[in-house]
Amino acid sequence: MPREREMCEICGEREAKFTVLLEGATMNACAVCAKGAKILHKKPEEKAEKGVKVVETGIVEEDIVEGYGEIVKKAREQKGLTRKELAAKISESESYLEHIEKEKMRPTLKTARKLEKALGIKLIEKTTEMIIEKTEKKKREELTLEDFVEKKEK
Repeated sequence: MPREREMCEICGEREAKFTVLLEGATMNACAVCAKGAKILHKKPEEKAEKGVKVVETGIVEEDIVEGYGEIVKKAREQKGLTRKELAAKISESESYLEHIEKEKMRPTLKTARKLEKALGIKLIEKTTEMIIEKTEKKKREELTLEDFVEKKEK
């Protein structure tokens, strides 16, 4: 039984092929609308969308998750650590940790890994880069009677 088609939550006109992160919101999007957003997941494809070509580059990017500041703060408080204690534990300054918790600064991947290890949390997400291109429709060459008739040489 074919699955029910899920429509793009951005334009509403085409079938949603991706789950994307757009301005902090997770949405289902068609290939055209997903072009400017961070692609989180590609949905299984039943057939290619006309006029759109999707190429998975194989490049895996690591990025810091949305809401990282609140995640770090909650985990630190649950462990009963002060900012000063956590900063010392991960060999970073207390003010840098404060800026991370208030999301005034994004932690580097190195710092995020130290925080993940110290607090038992997930701050780094991996995404696969995809290139979405609009393809032009090729004009079909129309056949004429001449294409079907054998010509005789005189």
